[in-house]
Amino acid sequence: RDKLQPDLAAALAALDGAHAELADALALRAQLSAIGELGARPLKMRVNLGNDFFAHALVPDTASVCVHVGLGFFAELRAGEALAFVDAKEARLNVRIGELSGRAGTIRAHVQVLLDAIAQLSGNRLAAGR
Repeated sequence: RDKLQPDLAAALAALDGAHAELADALALRAQLSAIGELGARPLKMRVNLGNDFFAHALVPDTASVCVHVGLGFFAELRAGEALAFVDAKEARLNVRIGELSGRAGTIRAHVQVLLDAIAQLSGNRLAAGR
């Protein structure tokens, strides 16, 4: 049990991280759709600089966007390319979430089997001691 509980916690933390990444990808898709509806007009927006400190920004050209592609790298992509990237990332994350959910379920099942075995052994010892 001492080995399985940390494994379960790690699997659930990884699952939470994957869900957060998926939420970010879906938010990016919504933002790209909103930018696409604006067309080629300049975009005024508020940017969070950190610690909920916001600044106003003007984006003169919304034809391309910078997208975080991973490991600290950003790519400047057109809206269609960015949507294709988001689609691929979403598909990859859904597969990962499925794998992590299965792994967490397997670990939970192992914990339950272990607890049932301990309870059964404890019951046998109590019955033998009477």
